[in-house]
Amino acid sequence: MLFSIITVCYNSEKTIEQTVQSIVNQTYQNYEHIIIDGGSTDSTISIIHKYDSAYNGRLRLYSEKDNGIYDAMNKGIGITHGEIVGIINSDDWYAPDALEKVADIYKKTTEKYCIITGDLVRTDYNGRELFCQKHTEISVKGLTRGMQLQHPAVFVSKSVYESVGAFDLSYRFLADYDFIWRCFASEKVKFLFTHTITSYMREGGASDTLKLKNIWIRTAERYRLRSKYIGTSKAFLTSCKFFITEMLKQLLKKILSKRIRDVYYRLKYKGKKSIKRFIQLVNDDLRKFPWIRDKIIWFILTARYFIYAGINLIKRNKTGYLTSGKRLTPAGEHCFFGYYDKSPYSADGKYLIYHRIRSDKSPGIGEKADICIQNLITGKRKVLGQTLAWNLQQGAMLRYLNNHTVVWNDFRNGQYCAVVHSFADKKEYTIPEPLYDINEQGNTALTLEFERLNYDAEGYGYIQKQTKEFPNAAVIKRIDLNDFRTEIIIDSKELSRIYPLKHKPISFEYFNHLKFNPSGNRFLFIYRYVYNGKRFSRLFSSDLSGKDIHLLADENMVSHFTWKNDKELLVWCRKNQRDAYYLIEDSDLTNWKQIGADYLTCDGHPTYHPQQPEWFITDTYPDYARLRHLFLFNEHDNRKIEIANFTAPIKYDGPRRCDFHPRFNFDCQKVCIDSIHEGFRGIYEINCNKG
Repeated sequence: MLFSIITVCYNSEKTIEQTVQSIVNQTYQNYEHIIIDGGSTDSTISIIHKYDSAYNGRLRLYSEKDNGIYDAMNKGIGITHGEIVGIINSDDWYAPDALEKVADIYKKTTEKYCIITGDLVRTDYNGRELFCQKHTEISVKGLTRGMQLQHPAVFVSKSVYESVGAFDLSYRFLADYDFIWRCFASEKVKFLFTHTITSYMREGGASDTLKLKNIWIRTAERYRLRSKYIGTSKAFLTSCKFFITEMLKQLLKKILSKRIRDVYYRLKYKGKKSIKRFIQLVNDDLRKFPWIRDKIIWFILTARYFIYAGINLIKRNKTGYLTSGKRLTPAGEHCFFGYYDKSPYSADGKYLIYHRIRSDKSPGIGEKADICIQNLITGKRKVLGQTLAWNLQQGAMLRYLNNHTVVWNDFRNGQYCAVVHSFADKKEYTIPEPLYDINEQGNTALTLEFERLNYDAEGYGYIQKQTKEFPNAAVIKRIDLNDFRTEIIIDSKELSRIYPLKHKPISFEYFNHLKFNPSGNRFLFIYRYVYNGKRFSRLFSSDLSGKDIHLLADENMVSHFTWKNDKELLVWCRKNQRDAYYLIEDSDLTNWKQIGADYLTCDGHPTYHPQQPEWFITDTYPDYARLRHLFLFNEHDNRKIEIANFTAPIKYDGPRRCDFHPRFNFDCQKVCIDSIHEGFRGIYEINCNKG
């Protein structure tokens, strides 16, 4: 018996049937349902007995008087047989797969003392959805504000009740709040989250009333509870705040019509999403008028910067700081490395390679970038060569082949190519194709059409051919670096035949972000297409023949990713309408795990620590105060350690922006980033102190 589900009821004939149905219809059937009835005098008991056959012996019904809801819950907890205890009220109900989702997490965890919870949908008395409460974290700050977890969505391992105790009956209204805080304060109970809807809860109940006596008792209980954990003065202030806001809330609910209350819920819980959607639609329409769009964006960014920079100044927040570190490149020169999926450091830690450009603008026709190498011990620098094939986001795909050999893309004799240069003996040769990624073994490369890429993704492709017309199909090529033999392995038309598109007809398509796994036997790529003026993205993985292809993400939005190992990858994408970091198994396309919910709320450029793969480094785009943040994150315990943040001047936006693109050094003790906070592009080195 895995689950013991407890329902307390008394004269619940109007709602108990929906509760019972939600349990007998669960997709996971390893449970017992314990119903503690307080001696109902209506048809509650007969309604329950209608489902005796559906329960198939899993129902345990007790009917006798009790001393309130928490006393009845404690009775139920005392007679449970299951490993996990869930409590669902007689006017609430479970989602059909609630037990299955919780069981999946429980079977994977090694924690003896754990509480598993999912999201909870609030409804009106008739069951119409009002809003969804996301349960994604628990903290002192959150508990101080109020009950972070609603108990109809909470599942507790029985060992927790045995260790921490059940509900404290001295609390009339807040025994569940007290229980959660006791569990948190014990420091041995692990809180786990399904990130799916598990329960539905009707508005109302004993605590939802305008009666002054009830509100006063709830306020007094809050003060008594909070004073144990946050001190008497803070408990007093927060309890006073609760009393005032609760009185106003209940008064307004009495005065305002139901229609107005519904509008309030929509504005409070859906307004932000609706406003964001409206702004996106306006933004898409204004793409037809780029001059007007750019001016509006500049105005919005400027207004937000002054507002939020002022707020930070008032709050005395730290801005533009390094915990420890230094600039590696000369002041006043525009130097950068580029993307985050390669390292500018040599394996022995002696050298740093990067690009130097004449201005901070996007490249023009015939404009060259210097390829530089700098000795990190002596500080001496020399120019290895120049290139016409570069951009501000990924440079010239500059990288090491070994400690004394580097490779970059160039445009020579009217064709794009790759230059292999040995700075030990100054010898070099060219490869007749530009390279996008090279496997760690150094014998195989991948490439795509860089001018086609730049047509829709300015700042990622090249412009020297000034191509305006492109072949009907986009392609990915594999290159043997031993004999330069080239073969088309992915064709966009064939790919769309195997995995049909959701939107047709499309106006443009291309590939981007090719990345080998550590063993070099598979690679990731993004396929993007334009439909009705909007860009859509799909994430795939493939073997080196282009035959064994997996569609990994297909909800229109895919951004940055990194391999954790040969089978797992971390990707910022959309899943079930939620944009977040997800850990995906390439070998098991059903195994998705959200990483850092409510901690990682912004897209960034992640890279795993090679020796400690529970850690990764990532960054953010500029916030409203134009600050970009750099931090380490531990995916096992949701530990987020910020190690730097810098201002991004407003004019550096869009294709001209300078993202951090963090890269570990050779021994992973430091990270280097590109930044423009000093008014010029520079490379900065920061110590990775995990505390």
